[in-house]
Amino acid sequence: MKYILISLSILLFANQLSADFPLPIPEPGEGNISSRGISPDEPLPPIDASSVIAEQKSEQEGSETVSENAAVTGEETKVTETKQTVSETVKEKKTKLPNLADRKDKKGGKKKEAADPSRAAYERGLLRLRNGQKDAAKEEFGKAASTEGTASSQAKLELSKLDNSKAPDPTAEVPAEDDSRWKTSLETARSLRAQGKNSEAESILLRTATEGEGEYRSRALLQLGDMLFRLGRYSDARSYLMDFWNRFGKTFPNAEDLTSREFKRQREEKELGAYLLFKSSYKAGEGEWAKRFLKKYLDKSISESQGVYSPLRMEMESFAKSDL
Repeated sequence: MKYILISLSILLFANQLSADFPLPIPEPGEGNISSRGISPDEPLPPIDASSVIAEQKSEQEGSETVSENAAVTGEETKVTETKQTVSETVKEKKTKLPNLADRKDKKGGKKKEAADPSRAAYERGLLRLRNGQKDAAKEEFGKAASTEGTASSQAKLELSKLDNSKAPDPTAEVPAEDDSRWKTSLETARSLRAQGKNSEAESILLRTATEGEGEYRSRALLQLGDMLFRLGRYSDARSYLMDFWNRFGKTFPNAEDLTSREFKRQREEKELGAYLLFKSSYKAGEGEWAKRFLKKYLDKSISESQGVYSPLRMEMESFAKSDL
């Protein structure tokens, strides 16, 4: 029924067009309508409604197919977009695990920045020693010496001093057998240093510096300062060299015979001790103190150096003239 109504509408629309638009007048020589056997009053030939209906049906089916395909495509697009949205939401909702490595690094940094336990114990020991509390000082020095901190070597030296506080005067004469013992110790320490066994050499030199007598004690302190300076342990080297300077360097050379080997040895040890003390202090961050010490030493030792060739003194004089 629907197709019949559509066909009738098309027929009516065609009749109206023919009424509104007159037929063209034939040119001369052309056959008129009567010549073709068709009269104006004769009705138009009937239109085949079945063909029109078939065309309309095919067009309608084509449009329905297109709409169905578009609908299917739209649904697939929506499903894809929905899946993408869900996956992105799931990714965003994933819980981020804490970075444990950063926490460990931060904890490690705090540990590195913590105070050196050996330094704290060493300073407490010095305070106890100043107050006359030798036993308490010995206990604090023992704690500092048992660690691997920067002040462990200084604590060992102070501990050895306390253990040997009743030792005789280092300038006093000693039996020949003791003399050979400490001489052998110094030679052994020098040999161990040459082999790279610095820890063993340090133990021997430390014992000699605290238990030895006279010149062997000063030599042991100088060797300790030189060895630790070469190892880059400038603060430890400075502590041993300060001990040497306060106990021996300030009074050297003190031999009575100015032409003796003893006088010459003392003068050389004093110069070496001053040079190493200046260098280790400067490297340990005590630059201003090192400059003052160098100037004072050079001023006071002018008379001793006259007529004596000394490469160490020449180097110290060049340091004093330079802009340190």
